[in-house]
Amino acid sequence: MDNTCSKALSNTYMDKNSVEQLSKLNNTVESKTETHKITDKVQLHSNVLECIHSLYVKKNHDYGDSVHDTYKKYGLVSFLVRMEDKLNRVRTLSLKKENEKIDDAKVTDEKIEDTLLDLANYSILAFMELYLDKKTEE
Repeated sequence: MDNTCSKALSNTYMDKNSVEQLSKLNNTVESKTETHKITDKVQLHSNVLECIHSLYVKKNHDYGDSVHDTYKKYGLVSFLVRMEDKLNRVRTLSLKKENEKIDDAKVTDEKIEDTLLDLANYSILAFMELYLDKKTEE
């Protein structure tokens, strides 16, 4: 995982306003191994979004606005193809993990979490393009 993402996801800071807003929601959610407070999950969500944004900025710097250019050329289907590739990758990685066949993998540094973050970013980028198209039409 990108260092910026690791840093953002390990950050536990919540500002005073967020704590006050979430104090009413200080319920707990049971998981298989531990209990998580809603406030912790809300902060984690914020950190994941920070991570996704950081990846977007870095990739846009390195590649330019290629996603926008492809969208203008092919439309929404350009995102659907990219997202389908990511879904296939998640499916393949999860099946290999379930079948414990990871040892025979040629690409060993690819993690499901990274692919899911890419998938989330493509969803956000697709939303942005649709939003900007509507704004342009108004």
